[in-house]
Amino acid sequence: MNTSYSYPVSQLLTLGQFFEEVDGRPATWKGYAKLGVDNRHIPELIAVVADEALHTGYGPVPFAPVHAWRILGALKATEALPALVSLLRRIDDDFDDWIATELPCVFSQMGGQSVDVLAPFAADGHNGSYARGGACRAMGEVASGHPEQRGRCLQILMTLLRSFEDNEQTLNTEIVSVLLVLSAAESIDLIREAYAKDCVDLDCVGDLEDVEIALGLRTERATAPKRGEFFQRLLELSNHQEATRPHTAGPKTGRNDPCPCGSGKKYKKCCLEV
Repeated sequence: MNTSYSYPVSQLLTLGQFFEEVDGRPATWKGYAKLGVDNRHIPELIAVVADEALHTGYGPVPFAPVHAWRILGALKATEALPALVSLLRRIDDDFDDWIATELPCVFSQMGGQSVDVLAPFAADGHNGSYARGGACRAMGEVASGHPEQRGRCLQILMTLLRSFEDNEQTLNTEIVSVLLVLSAAESIDLIREAYAKDCVDLDCVGDLEDVEIALGLRTERATAPKRGEFFQRLLELSNHQEATRPHTAGPKTGRNDPCPCGSGKKYKKCCLEV
């Protein structure tokens, strides 16, 4: 770990998790201005983001890269894009939810130039499917935040989805999810093809009718919902547990007790006689 970060960047190593509200949205990242970090410190902020040792361990130090990428996003420091896109690999390698949640927002803050690095990363089959999905999610954020980029991002996402039979299901599902967020009804024919080949996870985005309803292409279901293997296993497990659960009989109703049916009569004059 590089311990020679200069002030004020060195403050990031001591802030910890709760310096800012943590909901993954830049609107809550308002407290960094008072630290005195600005454009002069961009190279050092990039170094913090890329410092492998800062991404592990306990205490406040592992949150330094989080604070650094938030500041880089606020500064619209596009020179940080190569370092930031490399972080997406940690979603597969380390199951890093912070990166999966926040980096798409950071890329959106930097605008259309983000797509220049996100598109080739998402297309590179050497990257893990979760990392590639993170890049797709980031392009969705860019398209949402910058409407002039929507057409470009949709074209990239749909090009990726056309390889649905070669892609991992995880990636296809992420792309479909992003297309739903973007209300991309123009992608429905391609989505239908992917569903026809069972290349989308039903447990994550629902079945085809769910997708069509979400895109405004139908108003109600025509068939019963279809669910994926994971959901079916949970249902089977639940049914098995219910079937094998010991059932304890309740207290026996006496002849002169009120009838359990609620008629107001005594049990002996009501259901006991039936």
